[in-house]
Formats: sequence, structure tokens, C-alpha cells
Amino acid sequence: VMKDYTDVVPISVKISTAQKKKLDELSSRLNRSQSELVREAIMALLGVYYGTATKDALAETLDKGVARRKH
Repeated sequence: VMKDYTDVVPISVKISTAQKKKLDELSSRLNRSQSELVREAIMALLGVYYGTATKDALAETLDKGVARRKH
């Protein structure tokens, strides 16, 4: 089920060459766009930080994301 992402938050994130390489590798290995990975990471971290998600829920969300692409 594809989520309905219609709102846009313009963001520019400076990362190191090593971080970019890691993001490229993850994107390729998981068959997911870099923006999708960054979006999910940001939203998951905000949820944990502000208490709207638990670390268990974060792990579960990430597991589902990986599993979803494997099927």
C-alpha cells in the first residue's frame, strides 16, 4: 500500500561523502529511493524523540519497510 505523500517539506541535507556512499548502498540494496529512506528515518526519529513511538515500534517499522521490499 503506497502512502499518499502529497505535502512537501523542502529540505536540503548536507552529508559527507562516506554518508552519501552508505545512502547509495542502502538505496540500492533495499530497492528504495533515497528520499524515501531519509523521510522514514526523519519521521521515525521524531516519533521516538517526541514520544509518539517507542524504540520497539521504530524497529518494527524498519523491519516492515525492509520486508515489504523483499516480497
